[in-house]
Amino acid sequence: MKSIRHITTRSLTPFRGQLFPMPPREALLPQNELAWLPEERKTAHELIEHPFL
Repeated sequence: MKSIRHITTRSLTPFRGQLFPMPPREALLPQNELAWLPEERKTAHELIEHPFL
């Protein structure tokens, strides 16, 4: 079982960005920094909508 899991993980590695997209940048920032980053929020939202630009 351990070898099968290892092979599966290696096969999924190239598609990791497609299967598990990065969270919005606002999720990585403290809550008090969101108030003055409206453009950053828009950019993060556009990146989520178009992850392959």
